[in-house]
Amino acid sequence: MNEENNLNDSDELSIENEILKMKLQLKFGDKMFMGGGGDLPPEIENQFLKNILAFEEGYENKKTITVFNKLNKPNFTKIDDLDAQELKIELDRLLELLEKHNLRLNITQGPYPDDIIYRFITEELFEQEVDEESTDGMTQNFIYEEFHPNHVESIKEATEEFLSRWFEKNFSEYSPQIASELVTIDSKPMSIDIFREKITAFFNSFEHFTDTKYKIIDQKHQFGADNSGMGHAEGVVYYIAKLENGEEIEFKGPFILYFQNQWGMWEVCSFRMPGFELR
Repeated sequence: MNEENNLNDSDELSIENEILKMKLQLKFGDKMFMGGGGDLPPEIENQFLKNILAFEEGYENKKTITVFNKLNKPNFTKIDDLDAQELKIELDRLLELLEKHNLRLNITQGPYPDDIIYRFITEELFEQEVDEESTDGMTQNFIYEEFHPNHVESIKEATEEFLSRWFEKNFSEYSPQIASELVTIDSKPMSIDIFREKITAFFNSFEHFTDTKYKIIDQKHQFGADNSGMGHAEGVVYYIAKLENGEEIEFKGPFILYFQNQWGMWEVCSFRMPGFELR
């Protein structure tokens, strides 16, 4: 004898949700493991799971083409055949064409000469793969410095960030320009945690720093065969440290920051600053 089906709409949705979860996990693996829906109403969870499935299937089947084809194979003149005025006109045209197709070239450092950017677009960016279909309202961004890092400017920016944090007495766990392990002035390793303890004790000795000034005089870098880099920046710095009792101590003199580059960014691994010794 057949039992009467006593499932209500909520029960049916819950079963469908479990089937959707299994389908997602079977199709896309452990990365799509779905736990319980918690307190979500079954109809909300159902729509959520369907949206995930549609997104993942769309991503899986997404087609890509080159930037050149995305722009409908635009005509362009080789850079050697352009004078300075023509070059500027052509560069502006290509940048506008990229924007029209929801593509954007960002330059975070620089500025760079027009010929550098024009050559990059026509000889490198045109070959990059992008989604064949654009999502409404979405722009795909490219950053020039990710293709051609500007190490001189990056070291300068990291130096300015370090000095700014020094003057603000603020080296927290969110200070990405400090390496996870430093080297003391007598060539001994120091963990980032010990560094923070020592620098915090130094900063806490003063109420604040005033009349802060600095000038970067020189910076250099080099890379080894293993693609790891070393660099330094040096200059002069001046600041007045005010004690709690109102007394002021003047610190001035040369500074030097030593950098390492192992993960694509420059981090301070050792330094010398007037008023503080890394030991």
